[in-house]
Amino acid sequence: METRHRRVNRRDCENCETDARAFVDEIKVRILVEGDLDEEQVERVRYIAGRCPVTRTLEAKPTILHEVEVVG
Repeated sequence: METRHRRVNRRDCENCETDARAFVDEIKVRILVEGDLDEEQVERVRYIAGRCPVTRTLEAKPTILHEVEVVG
């Protein structure tokens, strides 16, 4: 599996919803499968990949909290 991240200008993004932000984060996941899969099997792999916990968390637009604890 390969992943890539880039910031894309909203007007150059094919699958982006319209909102006030000028840029969006685009994460591309490329799944490499060795073997002979028919189109139905490829679609099943794509479906399963879209339901993984990491994908679902990122799609939910989580709130990120940074906590700094100084000890010592």
